[in-house]
Amino acid sequence: MKTNKSTLSQVKGMPNAPEAEQAVNGSLLSFGGDKVFDAISSDLSTDMFFDIRNAILYEAIRSLYASNKPCDIVSVTNEIRSMGKIEEVPPHFIAETLNHGYDSFHAVEHALMIKQKYLQRKAIELSHILQQQAYDDTEDIGDVLFNAGKHFFLFTAPSPMTKTDYP
Repeated sequence: MKTNKSTLSQVKGMPNAPEAEQAVNGSLLSFGGDKVFDAISSDLSTDMFFDIRNAILYEAIRSLYASNKPCDIVSVTNEIRSMGKIEEVPPHFIAETLNHGYDSFHAVEHALMIKQKYLQRKAIELSHILQQQAYDDTEDIGDVLFNAGKHFFLFTAPSPMTKTDYP
């Protein structure tokens, strides 16, 4: 049976890297997390996380670092509680994530994996929008392709976080 890419994406699900998400957050919660945060924060945003629990956890960590507050399991749990998200990210999930922070050396590479999967999801999203617009006879195909090109450019624009940022 021959499958096309559209069928494949439905079968495979959306691209994501749960282990990388946990590893990044775990590294940020570990000793030396401030250095990890400095290395990845300018190029990693909350919306790049696929798992909402990891996104909320990253947002809490980011908020604490931005306020120059300690970033440990107690502080992060309290920050998440103050955000009103403790039901979504219970303390046992935070503690479990901390156990994944053993490899701060590779945090930049893990952040790159998160960003890669995010860009793949965005490309899939853009392709679906483009497909819908291409089928719509009321849309000018020139405008459709022009707008697709603008969005494609945003995906391919150089990023400050590259593989050369780590040894």
